[in-house]
Amino acid sequence: MTAPGILPEVLDGAAVGIFGILLSAAFCPIRWTDKKRWALAGCTAGLLALQGVFYFGASPTAAQYLYPLITHLPLYVVLVLLSGQKVWPLVAVLTAYLCCQVRRWAALAVAMFFPQHPLVQPVAELLFTLPLLLLFIRFLAPSMRQLSCYPTSVQCQFGIVPLVSYLFDYITHVYTNLLSEANPAAVEFMFFVCCAAFLCSILRASRVERQRIQMEQLQTSLNLQVTQAMREIEALRLSQQRASISISRTDGFVYSFHKNFPVVFTFLHFFPYQLLV
Repeated sequence: MTAPGILPEVLDGAAVGIFGILLSAAFCPIRWTDKKRWALAGCTAGLLALQGVFYFGASPTAAQYLYPLITHLPLYVVLVLLSGQKVWPLVAVLTAYLCCQVRRWAALAVAMFFPQHPLVQPVAELLFTLPLLLLFIRFLAPSMRQLSCYPTSVQCQFGIVPLVSYLFDYITHVYTNLLSEANPAAVEFMFFVCCAAFLCSILRASRVERQRIQMEQLQTSLNLQVTQAMREIEALRLSQQRASISISRTDGFVYSFHKNFPVVFTFLHFFPYQLLV
């Protein structure tokens, strides 16, 4: 390949590397400081240099085969150090790789209109890089960072689809030609994954709905119990008020009788009632 022909491919490789690194970092809950920003910038430069060494020193095919080891694995280690988490940086890297497919599909859609120009796809991917990166960071990254606060089991659930897509792409597209050769298993696999994911989502949604109904029933029962308890407390309070009013009236009558008829009150007080038995 001539120098003018290889230039778009090299630039596109660097662009997709920067795209994936920045997007993976944006997906992680990192408290950014100047030191961490410089660390990420140094990591980006080092990974691009390592890719260049394998691309020009060995071959583009070798660089593509070793891409998980020379890019994704070091990036995961750096994100673990920057974020302090272990599981979510892996999910972030896999999700960023999945988002890279949007660039590829957008470029393929453009290349369909120019089938005789092989450089259209890498140039289109290069042009789509910055707008898609800004869109993902603006709208997708905040939600991804919120998901990082979920339990590890939930984080793993969110990482299943990116992991399957990652393995599928490398097994059928990079390391083999199963997909381009229209191998039936490779062609039908993603449909199977979509079907399985859909069924799992239905089961999960059903379970969440059942839990919601149970919680609503429990809340209704608790509200009824609280209402009944409040009524009983109010009835007890009114009973105590009536009893206190009755006692007050009795005490008032005795006091008035003693004041107006002291002799009779003294006689009744000291009268030997036992003689009447």
